[in-house]
Amino acid sequence: MRMSQSTTRGRKTSPRTDPQKSLDRAAWLDAALDTLFETGIEGVKVEILARRLGVTKGSFYWHFRDREDLRTSMVDRWRATQEGYVKSLSSSPTKNPRNKVAELLTFILTKDARHDIAIRAWSRINAYARKELAQIDRLRLAFVESLFQDLGFEGDEARSRAQMVYYFQVGEQTISGQDSGAVRKRISKLRLELLTQKPGRK
Repeated sequence: MRMSQSTTRGRKTSPRTDPQKSLDRAAWLDAALDTLFETGIEGVKVEILARRLGVTKGSFYWHFRDREDLRTSMVDRWRATQEGYVKSLSSSPTKNPRNKVAELLTFILTKDARHDIAIRAWSRINAYARKELAQIDRLRLAFVESLFQDLGFEGDEARSRAQMVYYFQVGEQTISGQDSGAVRKRISKLRLELLTQKPGRK
């Protein structure tokens, strides 16, 4: 008896009958992270995600063993995305160190931070999320510190400026009220001046 192409995982199947062809693993993970931001981990359930994506639960089990596999993979996807951002910023063709800091500040103001917020909140109760978040925090801080080192700051001066930038990013993501675009742009220029100006310089 000939086995149907759609019944065996790992075989080549028709795009019309194979659900994973139209909905990949990344789509499930992004939907899960969006839901984590909107409702917390309690809302990240197979049934809820399937309805959100407009597919059956069978599609979920093509990509994940179980709900725990999904949760771990959510953190892994977020971590990989953040590592990609740092790599992209660090490999910018911009040569001037001050302009690199300006690029970073612009990135902070324009980045979609929903998944950052969700992971940071979830890390309070999830050990794996907490561990991976700590690694990304260290990676980001080290990158920002390197920018200020390129500007000629050393030791605590570079470190403190990196912390100010990073803590600003975390605060920017979580504050409820936002200034107008014009005000934010004006303040961003002032922030750049304050961060990159050496003490005693007029």
